[in-house]
Amino acid sequence: MLINMVCFVIVAAFCYREYQNTINMRCYEGKNIYECGGKRATTFQFLMWVFLILGVIYLAGILFYFRKIYLTTKIFRESTFLYKRVWQMKSIVGMGIGAMLFITFFFLFTMITASSAGTIEKEDAKIVNGKYLRYRPNYLHRAFVWIDIPLVYLSYTFVISILELMAAFSVTAWYFSRKKKEATLPTTMFMKTAIIYHIGTVCKLAIMKWGLKQIRNIAWMIKKLLRSIRQDRNWARFIIATFLPLLTWYEKTLKYISKDSLINICLWGDDYEIGAKKGYFLSKLRHKEEGYSVLSFVKFILFSSKCAISILSGIFVYAWCITQKYSPTTFDITIMDTAIVPYLFTFITCLFFTSVFFLPFDMIFRGTLQCYAIDSEMFVGDQRFTERDLQKYFDTIKSITF
Repeated sequence: MLINMVCFVIVAAFCYREYQNTINMRCYEGKNIYECGGKRATTFQFLMWVFLILGVIYLAGILFYFRKIYLTTKIFRESTFLYKRVWQMKSIVGMGIGAMLFITFFFLFTMITASSAGTIEKEDAKIVNGKYLRYRPNYLHRAFVWIDIPLVYLSYTFVISILELMAAFSVTAWYFSRKKKEATLPTTMFMKTAIIYHIGTVCKLAIMKWGLKQIRNIAWMIKKLLRSIRQDRNWARFIIATFLPLLTWYEKTLKYISKDSLINICLWGDDYEIGAKKGYFLSKLRHKEEGYSVLSFVKFILFSSKCAISILSGIFVYAWCITQKYSPTTFDITIMDTAIVPYLFTFITCLFFTSVFFLPFDMIFRGTLQCYAIDSEMFVGDQRFTERDLQKYFDTIKSITF
């Protein structure tokens, strides 16, 4: 979290540097710097203030929720033995990294190949030689470039979803075994089962996470706002009537979108809708005090860790581009217009790659919570699959959750 706050300031400084470079490049006739910079300079200046404000908000949020975040990190320390038990999940991470590399290089190859059929034009410019070269990709590539990024994002989401299903298989098989210390997880069998029998469920979850998760968050915010205002006001009734279709859709479908459904899918073979509803009522209502109260802070800590690694990787690439003349592949990078583009590409790519590395931490914690809840509802006494170490772990969680 400290690294994130420092990185916000560094990225803001990078945006300010790009703002100054844009002005110095375009104001060659001594014009007013506030006029000749254009939209590009204004954009970089706006981004500079955005990152500074985000850093302040991030710091304020950490200070406000400091005790809860501290308790969540304490639960992480208590959970280390779980990660050591399910060590076979490293093969799932390796497969995910391979798939991510294939998607990334295929995307780069496709983009470069599609844009290489362009033209190099000379345009008038009031500089020393009177002309400057401008590269324009072909029309077909420019027409469809807006859809390339969402498709790559969907591909990354699909890979992460199928890895989460395999991790859920591993956690459930480990938890519902009598000798957990000696349990050996047949990871290859889990991969085959996930791909053969549950590929449709994974596709559905990936599409919902890709296209509907943002709508769900908006609907949740609208519902929370409407519950806090007076219902007898005319403007409140107008808002309710306006957003009633969205709120109805949220109550029937959107609020159940979660990776918690994967545990029920692995255990019972349910389809996505039934598994999602089972996971929702199990975790959000009947057993919300058994670790689920800190789940949002667990996600915040994991996301902060992923952002810190991704921002640092992007900062390294940006520093390389502005200090070196050639890339590691001996490509001349002095002709590059701005180093922000490789920075953004590195940041987005690393964000998905780090999701694969942090995926076991998330799924083991979620899966263990849900398996414990299922075990407590289905079995009693010596029939239960919760060993002494696990019971002690959950007792500790109950004592420190809020």
